[in-house]
Amino acid sequence: STVSTSNLDAAATVAENFYEAIKDDISEFDGVYIIGVIQHDQTVTGEERTKGFIDKFKELADSNKDTRGKFRIEKEIKDGDSNNAYVDALNALVEKGVDAVFMTNEGVVKQVSDAIAANSGKYEDIKFCGFDAGTKQIQWMKSTEMPELIGAVAQDSYRIGYDAVEQCIFAIEGEKV
Repeated sequence: STVSTSNLDAAATVAENFYEAIKDDISEFDGVYIIGVIQHDQTVTGEERTKGFIDKFKELADSNKDTRGKFRIEKEIKDGDSNNAYVDALNALVEKGVDAVFMTNEGVVKQVSDAIAANSGKYEDIKFCGFDAGTKQIQWMKSTEMPELIGAVAQDSYRIGYDAVEQCIFAIEGEKV
């Protein structure tokens, strides 16, 4: 038995909500609206979260006549939480003219949040969303001094643990897992 979060589905949920929040911005934008993705690494988790987000976002934006052809997705992949790798990714996206950013894990959010806090004017017109829901994300969502963090999707760790223990009990008792 396996008990886990579907990173593809969870990231698609982010895309659905982020698209709803920025679709008017895209449709009213003069030019090509750039959505950036900061992928935390090249593991299956990072790849699935990126794929789930991009595939669903494109599906939604391409099916709406008001946003079709008016956006582009740029991806930056950086391994590791150290040495400001994610800040470098954010700045690479800023150089490409990014308007909105999806961050694939809490490590990305922490570095990006710190970079914004240190120089909010540089990033003030960018909208953000993320995966996971750590303390930094919750503080950021409540902040009135930072660019908008529209939201974050989080795994239900309690339910995952509960289901894992339940599957172990089923296996021990000879029931179907």
